[in-house]
Amino acid sequence: MLTCADLDNDGNTDLLFLSATGQLRVARNGGNKSNHSLRVSLSGKVSNRSSVGSKIEARAGSLIQKLETYSSWPAPAPSDLTFGLGKRDSVDAVRVLWPAGIVQAETEIAKAAAGKTSLTLSITELDRKPSSCPYLYTWNG
Repeated sequence: MLTCADLDNDGNTDLLFLSATGQLRVARNGGNKSNHSLRVSLSGKVSNRSSVGSKIEARAGSLIQKLETYSSWPAPAPSDLTFGLGKRDSVDAVRVLWPAGIVQAETEIAKAAAGKTSLTLSITELDRKPSSCPYLYTWNG
């Protein structure tokens, strides 16, 4: 059994696994301390509470990353997702497609604090109908 997570909250993904002898082992990723990361924590309202089945896209300049949340028995649902940002210290936008079909975009995202390489963003699913349009368009013509 293998699990990937940022166990020490340094922005690097660590491994937790069960060895062949049955011992629980941790492989800590020391990584490069000069690169930045974004941790996204999701909380569902209309969809499931653990946001399993969500598709998340992060944009930082020319960098675009997409991740999806999955769960399978007996493993629990993921608690958060980590996006690598490299030398970028901020994110332009994060877009979430919730399992209920609701699209939610977050653009007001703070920069990482001075001396920190990891940025955390908590997103709670908006309580609206899946068929409603999340964007408003105007036309003068």
